[in-house]
Amino acid sequence: MSFLSRIAALAFACLAATPTFASQPEQSTLGGIPRTYADRIILNADVYTSNPTAPHAQAVAAKNGSIIWVGTNASVLNFRGPSTKVENLHGKQVLPGFVDAHEHMLFPFEAATELCFVPTFDEDGQVVIGADGIPVLNMDPTFDEVRTFASICAQQRPAGAWSVFLFGRKFYLSSHGRNIRVELSLASPNNPVTGFDAFEGHGQFANNAALNAAGISIWDADPYSGLYGRAADGSLDGFVHEVGAQALVFAAMATRHPDSYFAAQYTHWLDVAASVGIVSALDIPFEYSPTRAAAVKALVSHPVNLTVACLPLSPTDVCPEGLRAASGKLWIKSFADGGLKACIGWSKRGYLNSDEQCPSIYTPGYLGHSNLSHAEMAAAYRRVKSTPNACSIIHAYGSAAAQFALDVAKEEHMQGQCGTMEHWDMADPETVDGLAQLGWPLVQNPGHIQLKPVIDEYLTATEAGRASPYASVMARGVRLAFGRDGFGPIAPGVDSPFAWIAQVMEHWDPSERLTAEQGVIAATRESAQARREVGGMLVPGYPASWVEVDRKVIGADAATVRAATVLRTVIRGQDVYTAP
Repeated sequence: MSFLSRIAALAFACLAATPTFASQPEQSTLGGIPRTYADRIILNADVYTSNPTAPHAQAVAAKNGSIIWVGTNASVLNFRGPSTKVENLHGKQVLPGFVDAHEHMLFPFEAATELCFVPTFDEDGQVVIGADGIPVLNMDPTFDEVRTFASICAQQRPAGAWSVFLFGRKFYLSSHGRNIRVELSLASPNNPVTGFDAFEGHGQFANNAALNAAGISIWDADPYSGLYGRAADGSLDGFVHEVGAQALVFAAMATRHPDSYFAAQYTHWLDVAASVGIVSALDIPFEYSPTRAAAVKALVSHPVNLTVACLPLSPTDVCPEGLRAASGKLWIKSFADGGLKACIGWSKRGYLNSDEQCPSIYTPGYLGHSNLSHAEMAAAYRRVKSTPNACSIIHAYGSAAAQFALDVAKEEHMQGQCGTMEHWDMADPETVDGLAQLGWPLVQNPGHIQLKPVIDEYLTATEAGRASPYASVMARGVRLAFGRDGFGPIAPGVDSPFAWIAQVMEHWDPSERLTAEQGVIAATRESAQARREVGGMLVPGYPASWVEVDRKVIGADAATVRAATVLRTVIRGQDVYTAP
């Protein structure tokens, strides 16, 4: 077989396995196939394509933002023209650009001026000083510490200025049985005080001033997709759990800022995302209505593809056309239930010590809480079906929540519809089988793996043993995608895609671990397909979006993957980040 015949055979094999690409002006032919000169070529690279039929290559050619050839060093030179930029990567690893399938990119408050700083104290009561000489922020303060510093911050700030806290497990445990609304209102009568669960995101608290700013009465009924904690007399005790309640407080904070303020946050987030190899990401904003979300998104222009999901805060909230993704899809999110420490994760088997651990809950054997009624969940599915080219995002954390989301999806005949499930921690094996039959991908957040010690404290061994499923759901036929699920900007090296992959490779359950290659696939091809985007693979016809890495990732161990850094991020043929 001649050289050209071999190239022709390779071309036909590649084109049969991948979408065709837009025709280009023909300069000549390659074995009978129209050939065009590339804008840029990379060669002598260790290319991992995420294409299951041809995962490895040496070279890539791109033109007008799209890939026109993937193959060997020799074959790619057939696309070199007089103005083609040819780059020798000297064996560097090249991966498809990462797709972040689940994000919360924005903060509704200014950390520098509104965060009420609670220092970390050592066993002797001394403030812990970090290596940079600055006191270490306590992200897990007790209720008494929060109350004390709420009073201090109120004295240091003008009336009406917000005081924001970050908190976790200790706050829940130490506030049990106390009316935090009343106590924090006494500590800070003229300043709104709110706290945000920095570990799970589904718990929050507020004093009277914060509730008033949000338009919440202490006798209000629970909002759509939300839950208020209550004292014995039925009045609000200060806990505002889940997006339907939290978003009211967030929206009150967000009204102080123009749309351009949040657009600037997006731009900064996307800049950092490009530096860690993310070329596309989906955000789920809690800070304002879908209408405002569309207005903010319209102000953002960035090479990293930004999709913003619609999060209805009432059954009648409109999802604007301005929230449609570049793919044309309109993503609509609903919450079946919430996080664990706030005791809203919905379990089939119950919490171990709900009468002591769960805020506003005093019932032994408590199972958790559904954000939506059966009728509301069914209506959420029907809304997606009735909206042209719309897709569901369903949050379900806990065995009962996953079962509930699945059962209602089946009742509403959602099989074959566009959608993704999220989390599905603690889901029973038969429930996972039902998800495989539904045909929806599962978007997992590797950072949740670190919640295992808390899960052990709150749930039965059966439930805890099924937390953070990865390899097990893939084995049952569920497609697995990745997202960060963080708040605010990415911290490179801490919660970048390489960190996600390393976390799964080191999963506390060896049977749930993935290889580096499986992790890369989940963060590229599978995440793109979960979000119905053309991307996540290096194949002809797909966007010329890739990352060059400082070390070999495919086949590496977790430590090597975690230490990997991006040397360059290319999006649609253009360099958008180059390491200094």
